[in-house]
This record gives sequence, structure tokens and C-alpha cells, in this order.
Amino acid sequence: ARRHLESRSGEKVGEDELGNAYYENKSYQQGRSRWVVPKNLDDYSAANIPREWHGWLHHINDEPGLPNATTPIYEDASPYFVAGKSNAGTYLPKGHFLRQRPSDAGVTRSWAKYQPWSPP
Repeated sequence: ARRHLESRSGEKVGEDELGNAYYENKSYQQGRSRWVVPKNLDDYSAANIPREWHGWLHHINDEPGLPNATTPIYEDASPYFVAGKSNAGTYLPKGHFLRQRPSDAGVTRSWAKYQPWSPP
């Protein structure tokens, strides 16, 4: 995937604080003329694109890296998700395979949705 991203020809427009590089080629078709080459392709997530660069990538802003006029009201509302970080504090419903706690070891599940039938 990195070879494909690096084989595209274009002018480097800038780099964000996470190290992602942004490119543009104005001779490409509209909507495909801007792209990002992430710093770490193995740990890449679209959530790692700062909103200033997201606006530029999607042709919302013409100038690269410009901050949006308003800050979203939800930006600081959730303590669970931080772009580029693990989701250690993310809510996991009961029974989720990632929701395993050391205190649950050896405990039978009492919240099962069904009870197995046993003949009388």
C-alpha cells in the first residue's frame, strides 16, 4: 500500500503534527487530487487526520492546514476516544470479547440470554 501511495506524483503541500504528509496534484480528477501518506501505515486510522487537514483533503478548505471557524461541541465531550490512541476506556457491552477483567476469571456468566434445557 505504501508503494502505491508513494508512486503517485504530486507536490507535497504540508505535514501535520502527527507526521502525516499531504500531497496534491491539480491535474488529477476533482476529488482524487489530494491524498495523505501516513507516517505509520501499519497503525493508520482515518481518525488520525486532524480536522484542519480533513477539510482540505475533502475540498472544504482551499488552504491546507487551516483551522475550522468553529470548534465542534462534541470535541471534548467524550473521554473515551482520542485519535491515535488505544480505546482503553471505550464502553464495551456485557459479553463483549474484549471486556475481560481479572476479577471475572472462573466466574460463570449469569447474564446468558438463554438457559440450556435439561430433560426432567
